[in-house]
Amino acid sequence: MSNDYTTDKEAAAIKLIDFGELWSGRADAVAGGDEIDEIDRRQFFTGLLTAYNVDPADMQKATAEAESYNSSGPANELDVLWPKRLVGRAVEPGSDLVEALNATLVEIPESADNPSLVVVTDFHRVCKLSLADDSETETIDVDKLHEHAEDFMALAFIEPEDDDEDD
Repeated sequence: MSNDYTTDKEAAAIKLIDFGELWSGRADAVAGGDEIDEIDRRQFFTGLLTAYNVDPADMQKATAEAESYNSSGPANELDVLWPKRLVGRAVEPGSDLVEALNATLVEIPESADNPSLVVVTDFHRVCKLSLADDSETETIDVDKLHEHAEDFMALAFIEPEDDDEDD
């Protein structure tokens, strides 16, 4: 059976268009006074992972890992902790995302096992850093994520430079 995790850049980009519209609308509602809760935080990251066909069982493990880490009382709680792949954290809308990302980097738990990506969001924007290729920190509007689908291909177990290879 083929690996259900894999997807291609174009398929992910199409899913990210809907994801971006949904969360851009949610960010606007928050700006209008709605509150962000734990369910929003979890749904944001599961939606992002779903765009890359990540298995729901792995999503559950990643959120359970984050909950386990958070029970130790860190200064900055995580929303997703997927060893070798992703550390994710949602912050209050309007927060300084680069500062939040840097604070997250300082506290990455050993159990993260050198994740490929660190992502922080305020639901309107996403700040990401690829630890796999030492790229620069990049902040992207959530409704523009589809234009950066390749930057998150590690979630699909495909490194960006391998995306177009045929074996």
